[in-house]
Amino acid sequence: DADMNVGTSSLRALGNEVDEFRLARVLAILDVVREDPEAGSEFVGLLQTFLMDRQLPGVVSTAVDCLTYLCSADCLDFNATLRIIRKEGRLNFKQHPSVLISLADFYGAGADIFYCSAEKTLSEGDATEATSVPDSVHDDYEERLPRISEEHLLSLHDHLWDLVQEPHVAVRRQTYLALTGYVPALLACQDDRVPADLRERVYQTLRKEYHVDSHKGLQ
Repeated sequence: DADMNVGTSSLRALGNEVDEFRLARVLAILDVVREDPEAGSEFVGLLQTFLMDRQLPGVVSTAVDCLTYLCSADCLDFNATLRIIRKEGRLNFKQHPSVLISLADFYGAGADIFYCSAEKTLSEGDATEATSVPDSVHDDYEERLPRISEEHLLSLHDHLWDLVQEPHVAVRRQTYLALTGYVPALLACQDDRVPADLRERVYQTLRKEYHVDSHKGLQ
């Protein structure tokens, strides 16, 4: 509640700024985050406020992009950030294409943060353990990655599958690209919510959306 009160106060203060200034501020933070994620992590509180901007969807989508960079750089916990984004009232313009594209990119970042192989995913109980992938399969990884839990995998799949239904072509395209990183783990998952023909459906859609080369992530 205290968090929300602080956010509401900050939102009122930002509401007095002209639109161009708020957009310039969040774009400046994005530059910092790209160049120095650790320094950029100091702006997390302000970014949460920008997620609730009521005037410009560009401010909201750029704030999501900043959070994606911070999570990918391991400066911010992905699961905690996901909970913030999904929390009611913490994200505005949830139907705007630019925000949806940024959300798809954020959801897709989990495929690089977690190990999403075709091996059996962890059950919900096992997910609390500090389980990592054996060293022998980390030739292409700079550090050990936590294996994604089945429940977390299905949650991200559901979020992305909701975006697949969007009418805007660019949103669907970015969503399918985000899904490709999870395909190996999804195919290994035994849950009925994962369609058996997911690989073919994603590949065919990518081809239809003129992103034929993107099918490499499905192989």
